[in-house]
Amino acid sequence: MENNRSFKKGIQLLKSAQYEKAVNVFTKLINAGDNNARIYSERGVTYFHLKRFDLAIDDMDTAVNLEPNNGYRYASRAYIKGAAGDTKGGIEDYEKAIELDPYDDISYNNLGMLQEQLGYQRQSKSSFKTAAQISKDSAEFSNLLSNKDKNTHGNSKVLNTSKSPKIDLVKASNQTPPEKSIWNIFFSVFSSRKSLKDFLEFVKSGFKLKK
Repeated sequence: MENNRSFKKGIQLLKSAQYEKAVNVFTKLINAGDNNARIYSERGVTYFHLKRFDLAIDDMDTAVNLEPNNGYRYASRAYIKGAAGDTKGGIEDYEKAIELDPYDDISYNNLGMLQEQLGYQRQSKSSFKTAAQISKDSAEFSNLLSNKDKNTHGNSKVLNTSKSPKIDLVKASNQTPPEKSIWNIFFSVFSSRKSLKDFLEFVKSGFKLKK
C-alpha cells in the first residue's frame, strides 16, 4: 500500500515536470526492493526528460528484461533510442514490439518515421500504410459496436481505441497500458488481414452469413 502511494506520488511529480524529485521517489522504491517494470519504465521516462539518455535506456533495458513478452516495453525503449540518435536500435525495438503486438498502430507509425530517417522509403511507406489501416479498422469496428451494442441507458459500448497514430512523445500518462488491450486480444483471433476484413463485413451486414 505504501509503495503504491509512493509510486503515485512519483507519477504526479513526473507529470508536473518535477523530474529530479520524481527520480528520487522511483529510486527509493527500487532501492527498497520493488523490482517492478513499471517503476523502471517511469524512471526511464523521467531520465529521458532530463536528457540523461544513457540512464533512461538502462532503465528501459531493465523493464524489458523484467517483461520480455510485453511489446510496449520495447516500443518505449525504441522511442528513447530514436530520440538519442540510435535509429537502427530504435527500428529493431519497434520491430520486436510489432512482433509481440502486431496490431499496434503507434509502433508501426513510429517505425515508419525511423525508417524514413535512414532513407528506407519503401519500408517506411509500408509501415505508415499499415498504421493507417490498423487505425481505420479499429475506428470502424468501434463505430460498428456503437451502432449495434447499446446498454440499458441507451449509451454506446465502444472499445477504447483512441490511440493517436502520430504520437511522437513519451508521456507518463501513456506509459503503463495493460499488456493486452481488448482490441489487441480481439485482433489476435484473426490469422490474416482478409479474415479480419471478412469479419467486419459480417458485422456490417447485421451478422448475416454470405450466401
